[in-house]
Amino acid sequence: MTVPVHIVALGASTPVGRDALASAAAVRAGITGFTEHPYMVDTAGEPMRVAMAPWLDIDCEGQERFEALLFPAIEQALAPVVAAAVPGIRVALAIGLPAARPGLPADLEPRLRASVATTFPNMFSAIATFPIGHAGGLVGMHAACRKMGDGAFDACVIAGVESYLAPEALEWLEENDQLHGAGPLNNAWGFIPGEGAGAALLLTGEAVQRIGVAPLTQVLSVGKGFEQNRIKTETVCLGEGLTAAFREGLAGLPSCHAEGRDGAVVRPLRPATWRGRARSSARSRSACWRPRSEPRSSRTYRRKLTPSINSMVKNHSSPSEASS
Repeated sequence: MTVPVHIVALGASTPVGRDALASAAAVRAGITGFTEHPYMVDTAGEPMRVAMAPWLDIDCEGQERFEALLFPAIEQALAPVVAAAVPGIRVALAIGLPAARPGLPADLEPRLRASVATTFPNMFSAIATFPIGHAGGLVGMHAACRKMGDGAFDACVIAGVESYLAPEALEWLEENDQLHGAGPLNNAWGFIPGEGAGAALLLTGEAVQRIGVAPLTQVLSVGKGFEQNRIKTETVCLGEGLTAAFREGLAGLPSCHAEGRDGAVVRPLRPATWRGRARSSARSRSACWRPRSEPRSSRTYRRKLTPSINSMVKNHSSPSEASS
């Protein structure tokens, strides 16, 4: 990237914590937040297992529920900019949203943008939404880094929000064999539907100095790709879209990282088995550049050289394992 981009603050609102620190502590402690849905049952007559924000009433639905999860995460991420009150900092917002599906309001995208502008008046010079599902946040980061490199703005909040708790969404998951449970239409390898929101504040190097905040990490490179052979189609997914994301992200890494200096590799969560198969195929394609002189069993070798993401970040404090 032509301009240094740093991550300086985080925000989150999840079933196990109402901010980023609480959520991270709960995850490290192995707390899942799984519970029984108050009234939805599966085909075996058992309550559907879900991960729901316990402070939100189950009658809070649609846009209202998305806002209740998303806005606190955005507010947390914005804290350094608000506290510094430095004039002239141009801030943008990128929001990753679910792709169209049953139970999702058809007008969620425009109404959410309008509500953000009302809730955070005069804060954002631009608001963009990416309704493409789990990868929306990283695609938003890809666009933000490019815009920040062009000088369009000095900061950007990358946010994402999801909630699968609408009855229509839960029934759709069960009908498509994706719901984890005991009923005849359920799948032991399915997933527990949940909800939550996350946000990260990106600043250019110049903005970091103007605000006077210590960066958490630096974004070195971001890659994106779009998979054509998707789930619920007759095609076979071989991870071609993820391969494209790997290759773009790796191609943009500075030479110091390619030479094996400390760094971290991150990727979006991929709980479903079909996503795991796509990842395995993509890793096989992207690993063809690895030197054969080092032993394949080396842990350091795997950490430094195995590509496993869409976004590469440099950790300023210590080396880090690949994280999911």
